[in-house]
Amino acid sequence: MIDLLLKYGANIDVRIDSKLGYTILMKLASTEFLDDEKFENNVEIMEFLIERGADKNIKSNQGESALDFAKKMNWEHIIPVLEK
Repeated sequence: MIDLLLKYGANIDVRIDSKLGYTILMKLASTEFLDDEKFENNVEIMEFLIERGADKNIKSNQGESALDFAKKMNWEHIIPVLEK
């Protein structure tokens, strides 16, 4: 579905939270998970978005990137994905 949206011009770096200025990557990097399966899906989605051109360096309205959020959450599996 995401590939189809991108094919027709969807912005992969759209701000999904205008108040905080979060992109999809930022939201995924700052989400707390109680279920390991959901966490693994989150990592896969982030890798998928990055492979399709999502900008890891965009900053939120508070000046934080997806990597900053992942570090705050201590997401050891996500940090390397965002540091590539």
